[in-house]
Amino acid sequence: PDTFVNQDTAETNKDEIIIQPLEFKLKSDIDSSIWTERIRNLQSKFKNIENKKFWEKFGTWLSLMFFLLLPLFALLLKLFFLKSKTAYLGSLVFSLHFHGFGFILFTIDNLINQIYETEIFSILSILLLAFYLVLAIKHVFPQKWTWLLVKVSSLIFIYSMIFSFTFLGTFLLAVWFF
Repeated sequence: PDTFVNQDTAETNKDEIIIQPLEFKLKSDIDSSIWTERIRNLQSKFKNIENKKFWEKFGTWLSLMFFLLLPLFALLLKLFFLKSKTAYLGSLVFSLHFHGFGFILFTIDNLINQIYETEIFSILSILLLAFYLVLAIKHVFPQKWTWLLVKVSSLIFIYSMIFSFTFLGTFLLAVWFF
């Protein structure tokens, strides 16, 4: 498929045909060169960023990201616990409560990490947040433990994926618009 016989320039003997490689530029090569140029522009922008200004801009975008994720988390809760009598508004209040607990926990985590320069509390914070989520959901959406753990594990996985992609997108937006 990537070779052809060039009838014009091929030397032909009675028993021999020279096969030359086919050379052409794919549309994807052109598209990739455009993206490569855009990535180089972003890299040069990022190298010239003053740390303080960039992180202030990123913090602004990050707060907007969390604001948009709150109703999304409530929607996921509502979808996972459809049989519960809790309305979407109740799920939204729970989402605010849970995210507020997470913000307080990670604020304490940042303070401890600045004082002691250790990351062990960060790991403990994540585990505590997951444990708290299970207990809080058990309290608000009562179910059997096994089914609840399956739902909460799925919820954590899906929300973590959404959070990761949103966080990456927020970072790239902050770089792009800086």
